[in-house]
Amino acid sequence: MLDIRRIKKEYEFDEEFATVTIHVADNVFIGVAQCAPEDMEFCSEKTGLAIAETRAMINYLTWVRDIELAQQLKILEHLENGVNAKEEKDKNGYMIYRAANRCREEIKFINEEVKKMREELKAFIDNKAELYDKVRARRSKNIKVEE
Repeated sequence: MLDIRRIKKEYEFDEEFATVTIHVADNVFIGVAQCAPEDMEFCSEKTGLAIAETRAMINYLTWVRDIELAQQLKILEHLENGVNAKEEKDKNGYMIYRAANRCREEIKFINEEVKKMREELKAFIDNKAELYDKVRARRSKNIKVEE
């Protein structure tokens, strides 16, 4: 189950790499960002750690979806099938049905969130690269580039 209160994060940065490690119980999820060799002059701790943290969170959310929630949903669907086989529905059947739907909704939410995070990360990196190219053009030709 998705519970961000369980998350403990560690941040590390050196000249080229930013690493964020997320600890959840006995599980570890790592996100890494590396500054491209041609961008070393623009390398920043804040940017690297933001990218690494996003990657670590994507790893964590994917694990929650694929391991925790998928297993839980499989069990609930099995129980749900047993309840559906009964002719009379009872309170327990309704609770199983609600729990399975809640699990499906969490999986759907995580799918949407991971997709959004990946798109935003790609856009962020692309925008940074475009900015760096403009700065390089301005420096090399000493001219003003349209923004």
